[in-house]
Amino acid sequence: LGPIGPVTVWSMAAASDIPRSPWPLRLLTLANQSFEIIAVCIGYRTHMAVDPVLVAEAFAPEIRQRAAEIESARRMPEDLTRRMAEAGLFRILVPEQYGGSQVHPRLFFETLEATSRADASVGWCLMIGTTTSLLAASLDPTWAKEIYADHPNTITCGVTAPVGRAVRTGAGLEVSGEWPFGSGSQISDWICGGCFIYQDGKQDGKQDGKPLMGDHGPQALLAFFPASEVTIHDT
Repeated sequence: LGPIGPVTVWSMAAASDIPRSPWPLRLLTLANQSFEIIAVCIGYRTHMAVDPVLVAEAFAPEIRQRAAEIESARRMPEDLTRRMAEAGLFRILVPEQYGGSQVHPRLFFETLEATSRADASVGWCLMIGTTTSLLAASLDPTWAKEIYADHPNTITCGVTAPVGRAVRTGAGLEVSGEWPFGSGSQISDWICGGCFIYQDGKQDGKQDGKPLMGDHGPQALLAFFPASEVTIHDT
């Protein structure tokens, strides 16, 4: 498959004209050596111009064909990853205000299912990338815009467990650490890692090396950093 296009979207004059149904109506046709996707989503809301399940299904034949390549390399191919990102698959959970699709949860799961039927590991990496992008809703708007809105094809991943260290310094926070189970790290543009917060190794004025404490336990945060600043250890 090459890049997906062109796109035709059918719409109706009023929501009241659309019959209620728990499932979207989907139709996929092949025209002029490229995919023309004609979709009407019924029953729940999506901000994508096309049904993301159709997009995932359009990639499925290539994903199946390249399964041995993916297994051998132990990662998603760069060209396939980028085309899936350009088609909007990694943005289906990004909030609409940052240019994402903000799809209904059911549509999200159906997209993962369509991808995973072709190759479970690709579906897993898509799940990691899409669920990590949910953090856009919790980031400071300046950084959410920098990471997601200003770079529409960005892919993010990370580990939420606070196994890293974020040490308060005069300039802010200095983050370091090693995080396991970094699925999707090789294809990501930004990576996040959970950290406990330290004040130059002190807690309550003591040099005990414990994290700073809050009202409900150790203080922690989730730090984002460019993938270029991360060393990936091949295990």
